[in-house]
Amino acid sequence: MTALKNGEIDCMFPANLTTYDGEQMGVVMSHSMMSTEMLAVVRASDQHSFFQQDKVIVAVNAGNPNYDLFLKEQFPDWDSDHFTDTPTCLQAVADGKADCVIVSNYRYNNISEICDKLKLTAVSTGVDMDYCFAIKDGNTVLYSIMTKATSIVPTSVTHSALNFYATEDSKVTFGELIRDNLGIIMSVVSAVLLLLLILAIRNVKLMRKTIKGKKELKDLNHRVNYDALTSVRNKGAFTEYIDNVQSRISSGESFSVAVGIFDCNDLKKINDKYGHEKGDEYIKNACHFICTTFRRSAVFRIGGDEFAAVLMNDDFENRDNLVDIFTNEQEAISASAADPWNQLHIALGLAVFSADSDKSLNDTIKRADEIMYENKRVWKESRKQS
Repeated sequence: MTALKNGEIDCMFPANLTTYDGEQMGVVMSHSMMSTEMLAVVRASDQHSFFQQDKVIVAVNAGNPNYDLFLKEQFPDWDSDHFTDTPTCLQAVADGKADCVIVSNYRYNNISEICDKLKLTAVSTGVDMDYCFAIKDGNTVLYSIMTKATSIVPTSVTHSALNFYATEDSKVTFGELIRDNLGIIMSVVSAVLLLLLILAIRNVKLMRKTIKGKKELKDLNHRVNYDALTSVRNKGAFTEYIDNVQSRISSGESFSVAVGIFDCNDLKKINDKYGHEKGDEYIKNACHFICTTFRRSAVFRIGGDEFAAVLMNDDFENRDNLVDIFTNEQEAISASAADPWNQLHIALGLAVFSADSDKSLNDTIKRADEIMYENKRVWKESRKQS
């Protein structure tokens, strides 16, 4: 991450940062390239009682923000202690200096021999981690390329490749690995060289276009799918995302999806009374709150004071609980915040796609919008009465 911030490298993988944490570090995140099950490597004698411990100390590789953020989000009550590398972390668990090491299921095979020697074993945490590319903020060309690349490469291909190498015998020598997998290695090398060539050609073309005038620059910026103020994806990206989800539905794929529409109340009053700078702070605070509440959903800024979220998988299943948290926490924040731009008054409308009543996702979005405006009206009436 330090090399990325210093401009020594152009992007980093894997990375798992929230939009807010990425903004604080000066980086933006691509779409998720893959997700992996996270395991806790513990002492074999503790595997059945590990999750019953009152206090857990996790050994973490120093300088890797992915696992620190993962623990902060998923296991905030656990403490962490940093060590120089993974073998040192594993030795710390074996010596009783720490209780576990968090690793992905793909990496466990690489350390299984060490774990056997140290009498360690792996237990599932029950949580998956999304892996993305981290790109330095402002590198719009590379961001656009990597975003498209993550959508082009099928998830099944990524998982197949990782599963193949994760199940290889760890005792195979380097020479044997080259000999047994020469075809695959040549294919990978060729694909990498081709990708580098494509990136180089595309970069040259884009650079030539940018010097031709404001029109080309405007077209380039239009292809960048994130909002400059909040770092979430914009309305154009929302339209493209909805079209992709609709294509999956139309093809017969079976999954559940809901759409949330959000509207920031009182933005005009804040702009008029305190200035647009404070209004921008209000928008960023609202966006951060939406992203952290619906952290596993795609969030978009679709208007000046409007946001949208597409809920699937875990967030869809927990949508009622998330709506309660969204309502209660913003009331608590608003009650404790002295400045209006630090308060949160966000109207939410949530609608679940129904194949029986919705011709398309656009009908779902329309229903969510109507629910949001009704909730907005009720909120305004309650303020008048109070």
